Amino acid sequence: MDTLRISFVDGYCGGGRYSNGSESFPGSPLIFLKTVAEMESRIGAVRRNGFHIKARYIFIDSEKRHTEYLRAEIENSDFRHMLDKEISIWTGDFNVLVDEAIVEVRKNSPNAGCSLFLLDQFGWSQVSLASIRKILQTLRKSEVFLTFMVDALANYISEKSYDLQAFERIDVSPDLVREMLRYKEQDYLGARVLIQNFLYDHIREKTQAPYYSPFMIKSPEASRSHWFLHLSKHHEARNEIGEIHWQETNTTTHHGRSGLHALGFTPTGDLGQYMLESVMDDHARQLSRDAIREQMPRLIYDAVAGGGVPSLVDLFGSRCSDTPVVRSIIEPEIIRLRDEGDIVIRQEDGTIRPRTKTVEWTDRFELAKAPTLFGPFSKLKRDD
Repeated sequence: MDTLRISFVDGYCGGGRYSNGSESFPGSPLIFLKTVAEMESRIGAVRRNGFHIKARYIFIDSEKRHTEYLRAEIENSDFRHMLDKEISIWTGDFNVLVDEAIVEVRKNSPNAGCSLFLLDQFGWSQVSLASIRKILQTLRKSEVFLTFMVDALANYISEKSYDLQAFERIDVSPDLVREMLRYKEQDYLGARVLIQNFLYDHIREKTQAPYYSPFMIKSPEASRSHWFLHLSKHHEARNEIGEIHWQETNTTTHHGRSGLHALGFTPTGDLGQYMLESVMDDHARQLSRDAIREQMPRLIYDAVAGGGVPSLVDLFGSRCSDTPVVRSIIEPEIIRLRDEGDIVIRQEDGTIRPRTKTVEWTDRFELAKAPTLFGPFSKLKRDD
């Protein structure tokens, strides 16, 4: 591929620049423009036929003073020639303009709808979950990044505030408010985490995103943290954003255990189980590898016992959203099971891969005819 057609929609773009004390920094619109230009140049330099990113940019903000300031910023940048051509600046509510944005995305990428939506809202109630659901349902290769100030919402929840329009936008029902309020009023040690998990399940259901990553961005200066949710329709996209979170060990956290099924927590009354905040550092990565070492044999064994020949997509794709685990954590454990003689790895066409050091998404796994005597699969057979 020597051309990539992709659209970037920034639904709450601001004025394109912000200040921190005496310092000034580019905002997300200019970061988009500069990053795409840099990547096009970097990739093109190593491709025989070069590489071109045919990008479409739509920057939206409800404040006219923001959009006017952004236009001035771009006019004073290296991207001035793209204004009102590849770059559109719209003033209005993103939820009202989302249909028009989808139309523009389809013009640029008719078949795939390849697009990235950044919805960096202020607070938690500006973005309608119905808007995200519409994006994911109508654009085949779309991804959405949503910021959500969950701490602010957890502090704000009260039954009397349900009638506010803010709750209606995120489709919160009276029953859900009452359930979250119950944990808050009882002042459980893990009440905040439980509320976050109710909301996590709620957002997942209302957006109908097949893949998601509800990790936290925590400021070293402030006590509050916020979700930076990634919502998509593809396991590969979910895996890549997971890898990025692992790289950002100083700012990324998750409320959950190591290994699989770490984030989808349902309270059972045993509040000793409440989920702690975990930094995604080297120690956490090793804990996840240790957990996968215990969990992976059971996943493969159950799939084979059910008459299947599981692939990496089968094992990872259906579970990745509830876990900090990524492909680079799972892959070494699958190779280890192969090297120890417990499983066989086959390519999609059935060819055995006896020495491969990598696992493809479509590779399939079978139990070895003679697994090791004291290996994990022998133990599982005895337990059954």
